[in-house]
Amino acid sequence: SLTNKFIFHLDKKHSFELYTPFYVFFLFLTIFVVFFQKDFGNFVLLSTIFIFVVFIYFKKNTSLYFFSIVILLLFVLFIISEEHRVSRFLSWFYSIYSVEEGVNFNNYQILQGLYTINEGLLTNIIFGCGLFESVLKVKVPELYTDMVFVTVISETGLFGLLMYFSFMMLLTYQIYIKTKNTTSFYIYVYSFVIISYFWITIFINLLGVLGIIPFKGISVPFLSYGGSNLLFNILILVNFIIMNFLISVKETRNKIVFK
Repeated sequence: SLTNKFIFHLDKKHSFELYTPFYVFFLFLTIFVVFFQKDFGNFVLLSTIFIFVVFIYFKKNTSLYFFSIVILLLFVLFIISEEHRVSRFLSWFYSIYSVEEGVNFNNYQILQGLYTINEGLLTNIIFGCGLFESVLKVKVPELYTDMVFVTVISETGLFGLLMYFSFMMLLTYQIYIKTKNTTSFYIYVYSFVIISYFWITIFINLLGVLGIIPFKGISVPFLSYGGSNLLFNILILVNFIIMNFLISVKETRNKIVFK
């Protein structure tokens, strides 16, 4: 498989020396995102991608495992440090709405989203209630950004959801095709990070909208409204294409010189 081709092994000393600058950068980035930007959702996304890549590509680097544990501890610390994060977690834990010892854990956003999804699927489970035909969607906050899956499922049904997943699977396959013949470890890791970013973002958002996990406001790639989100996703792909092209040219030149 692709992952087995480039499993990166380093001894403990060199592993720590090589990745220490990265650890420091990631910690500063975490502090900036969580405390200054107040964006806990992107911290969850970046941390999940980092841990996922570590467990796939860096199987014997103990320093990376240690840093992954540090990230998990930071995750718990950041949740309990803010009252609204604790409240949001408890609102999910007590299943959308609950009153426990006089405290109201009301998750209005998810509740209205589920009502709207139910409206579309009851009308037509395959094609939904039709474009711009949903009545309940006006009560859903952030309808075309963080809660965009509510609109898709309600107005286009399972067909619309399947079409979006088909598009993302096709994009993933194209990245795989561009990557499988390269000998560059960096292209392999970068392509895996891109694929991980797309699919982890999708599932965090979708599972949050459905109330399966606590909801975090994360834009869905190529679906959420917003020019900056679309531009960022396009730049990721453009950067991958340029890197892949340059490395392919370098490999071709090396083969010619070798011959």
